[in-house]
Amino acid sequence: MKQKMIVAMLQKGVAVLMAAAALAGCGGGGGSSVPATQTVTAGTVTTTNGTTAAQLTVATPAGLTLSIPSGTTLTDASGTPVSGSVSTSVSYSTTASDLPAAAATLPAGTALAGFTNIDMGTVKSFSQPVALTMKVAGVSAGDTVELYSFSSSAWKYEGLQTVSSAGTITPSITHLSVWAAFKNATPHPGAPAGVQAIAGDGKVTLNWTAVPAATSYNVYYGKAAGVSTATGTKVAGSAAATLAIAPSTPLDNGVPYYFIVTAVNATGESLASAEVSATPLPVAAAPKSMVASGDVASVKLAWLSSATATSYNVYQSSTTPVTAVPANLVGTTTATTYTVSPLTNGQQYYFAVTAVNSAGESLISSDKAATPAATAQAPGSPASVTATVANGQVTVDWAAIVPNATSYNVYYLKSSNATTATVISTGTKMNTATAPAVLTLPTGTYSIVVTAANAAGESGAQTSPKKATL
Repeated sequence: MKQKMIVAMLQKGVAVLMAAAALAGCGGGGGSSVPATQTVTAGTVTTTNGTTAAQLTVATPAGLTLSIPSGTTLTDASGTPVSGSVSTSVSYSTTASDLPAAAATLPAGTALAGFTNIDMGTVKSFSQPVALTMKVAGVSAGDTVELYSFSSSAWKYEGLQTVSSAGTITPSITHLSVWAAFKNATPHPGAPAGVQAIAGDGKVTLNWTAVPAATSYNVYYGKAAGVSTATGTKVAGSAAATLAIAPSTPLDNGVPYYFIVTAVNATGESLASAEVSATPLPVAAAPKSMVASGDVASVKLAWLSSATATSYNVYQSSTTPVTAVPANLVGTTTATTYTVSPLTNGQQYYFAVTAVNSAGESLISSDKAATPAATAQAPGSPASVTATVANGQVTVDWAAIVPNATSYNVYYLKSSNATTATVISTGTKMNTATAPAVLTLPTGTYSIVVTAANAAGESGAQTSPKKATL
């Protein structure tokens, strides 16, 4: 009889040891054991005018840590800071039956891996993210769990968390509630990353990195920053990681738009991507006032900038008109000048330019001809010449962008119908380093032309003189 009693006691001891070992091994990825039933820890934290003067560590059960950074304001449900001593009560468990009754129904398809219920009296939120570390059960290091918070009536999906080698997750929280981690055989997709917004004419094209396990994507947009899935205009069901937002009523050119993207699968919708913005704009206008100056084995080009252009394409041809086809493209630049080389001295070439922005390529500019030579040449002729009368004076202006020009000559003749050649041969010459030139003249009608000059000589003038009447 005594021997049987000893055997029974030994068997009971082994059973106790096996149960303890099972409890110790129920956590994920190593580290300390995970409590299987709910534990509660009470404490206090203190603020000055509602703001923490230093980092505060909230008293928590084993399996949890909660640290409030210095400078964090603790606020109540109305957003009012909560000052002074704040009582805390933090519970933790990995057992679903320990959840509050209102939260007992788990999100579809999930199993609980751990939860905490943080109570700080009237404190409901933090002014900046607060670090929470929580041990989770039934998972391994590297696994993904879904994070949820519980409001008064429903679970809210808060994103994905990866289990660390210590068997923990480390979300950052900004409000107090029940926070729980759930295992799900088919978790929500991750939030899209790498989102880019490319503006077009009345539209914006979005591109992003494809999300594993996503079956489609939703885009939300609006004219104010801070777009959310609740406030944005929704464009649903994109199957690819690119989408042109081009509604039947085009987007407003010149107005900034803001965009977020979510990924979708059978479980639900991901958290939103980082917000991006773009401003739709029309195709730029064709460049104007292009000047071509022949040089040694090269031609130097210059033109006026086009509003909204981000770059320019330069085209060259041996015949006119120059067309904007790939075979004629000789260069791309972000500047409003370009040197085409090498070219054959003595051969005439024709050049034209287009403006480019995210909406596309403009119409092509007017052609300009130039001929390279073995020696330095006079510059090209100034373009966009104007003559404006005001206060008894004539202001002569032009696009002072002529390559190789070191000065300009303004010729004027009191005549209403003189030709360019007559103005230059018989008119009065005024030399100036740059535009504009202001002429004080007697009353009458004048014909005016402008040339460019350098050490090699003087350019031709405009085909028809400008007229000004004082």
